[in-house]
Amino acid sequence: MRICILTDEEIQDFDPAPYMNGFDWEMVTMTDPVLEVLRELDARNEFDVYLNLCEGNEPGEDADWEYQGIDVVRALEELNLPFTGADSRFFDPSREEMQAAADAHGVGFAKGYQVRSVKEAQKLEFRAEAFNVTNSFHMKNPTTNFNSNIFGQVTSAKDPRIMQFALKYFF
Repeated sequence: MRICILTDEEIQDFDPAPYMNGFDWEMVTMTDPVLEVLRELDARNEFDVYLNLCEGNEPGEDADWEYQGIDVVRALEELNLPFTGADSRFFDPSREEMQAAADAHGVGFAKGYQVRSVKEAQKLEFRAEAFNVTNSFHMKNPTTNFNSNIFGQVTSAKDPRIMQFALKYFF
């Protein structure tokens, strides 16, 4: 399988080689116009899948590239190229879209809870953990080295009773 890694980074800033061991791949730093760059890559007919790591930039952001991440996704879709990552419907969803998708698939999602007062936001939590509460004696395994003069003898025990308490204040 031949993989084309699409990224905003230069190879000296991000080297995917440690993650691509055993794969045949090429890294391409995206430039504008995105559609034309992808069209040229597609014309080479060398790749089975496009690993999309492009973030692009937000409008008005000072960046080294002039395209947005969604531009790469839309171009991949327009050219019908197989790629990883979200499609254009789910690339950068709003909170409401995420809520609807989570609800449709039975995934629990925060329902927009708002803290209305400081008292409501404060919480005190007490935790206690205990191991070997009865403080019973539990032997470790005996010595198994045939050449040892203590072969078959138990020389240590597991931990005694351990208790831990924690108090956590949320504010």
